[in-house]
Amino acid sequence: MRLILALSLLTACQPLELLDDEPISDVDEVEDTSYIDTEICFVGESAAGSTNALGEACAPAPQTSLPYSMLGPNVMLVVDRSGSMQGGKWNELQSLIPYIPMVGARANIGLTFFPAEGEDACDTEGATVVDVTEGSAGAADVADALRYGYPEGRTPIADTLTAITRDPGISCTNRDNIVVLLSDGEESCNGDPTEAARALTGGAVPVELFVIGFATTSGANTQLSAIAAAAEPTTGPGNFYEASSVDQLLERLYTVTATCTAQLDSAVAASDLRVSFDGTELELCTEDRCEEGFTYDEDHATVTLEGRDCLALQDGQCHELDLRDE
Repeated sequence: MRLILALSLLTACQPLELLDDEPISDVDEVEDTSYIDTEICFVGESAAGSTNALGEACAPAPQTSLPYSMLGPNVMLVVDRSGSMQGGKWNELQSLIPYIPMVGARANIGLTFFPAEGEDACDTEGATVVDVTEGSAGAADVADALRYGYPEGRTPIADTLTAITRDPGISCTNRDNIVVLLSDGEESCNGDPTEAARALTGGAVPVELFVIGFATTSGANTQLSAIAAAAEPTTGPGNFYEASSVDQLLERLYTVTATCTAQLDSAVAASDLRVSFDGTELELCTEDRCEEGFTYDEDHATVTLEGRDCLALQDGQCHELDLRDE
């Protein structure tokens, strides 16, 4: 399957530029990314119509539809730089650097390393090295930090999750707030990471936690999956993933940063809003947790597909999402 790459900067479509001084000159060079089982189409003007999980327009919208753009989440990457990551694991992680612009094209991203640099092997002060930043600037800073970072120290998972709790970058009320914890091992600084996960996701502003076990042992996977499960009811056991290569890691990052929220150009009354997905009209959901349908935030003019409909939108294929004012 042919993979077409594009960098989305709001309404513009610009060529992808990598950050390792070796730009890709022909998209055919990355056609071997078979682990992504979807075609990514070019980004068009902000408008309703067919869209995929990247928020990219795949077909013109009906003229009667409301114009919208897909609203990417705020994502804090929390990356293990402990001594056990030295060697092949860190080299494999750094292979992700050329693909960071793609992640930044679909989400506002920041980066927290643990432990923080310092004499204390369990230190977390100053662990956030890149604040969550909108646009390509955040992606460039994250790529630079990964390029020049070096693994050492222990694994203070609990203190790190505590340190980023209520971080302004993941406290947005009109976007999804996501933390992606990546580690190859277990807590080694006497903290309780499951309790820290509950505190992180249990605040007034919803935060979703995803955990990626990177080239881990079965023992580490047991604890890391427990951390993901502890974040319920905001998230759940399904938010734990394993990855042992840059291909798998990129696939996981694509999964967790896919958006289900559409930003209308202007608000309409909730009673007048009609949402259809692939030709089927969806019901407005007013429950705390919705298994399907959509929710509408009139104050911020955002429409979010929920439950099964969100999962369908995230499959990467082109879908018709039509928003109307009737």
